[in-house]
Amino acid sequence: MENSFYFLKYNEETENSLLYHGYKQLNAGINPLELNLFLIMNKKEKQFWISGTTGLEHAKSLQPSITEITLKEFRKWHNNK
Repeated sequence: MENSFYFLKYNEETENSLLYHGYKQLNAGINPLELNLFLIMNKKEKQFWISGTTGLEHAKSLQPSITEITLKEFRKWHNNK
């Protein structure tokens, strides 16, 4: 069974790419003191949310198979359809 959860380093281009490809943005889980932000996505449900390092570590504890991908890899998924 294919992994459904992935994360990408946050930037505006990545966020816009997810939105462009029909991913629904869920409420963010950001601690105001977080310096590093990530986009955690559920590929199967086409959802994502913005999270800091603390939230990412929590997500990894709940979903150990969560995998980092790049924007290039994400775009490749959608260009192959």
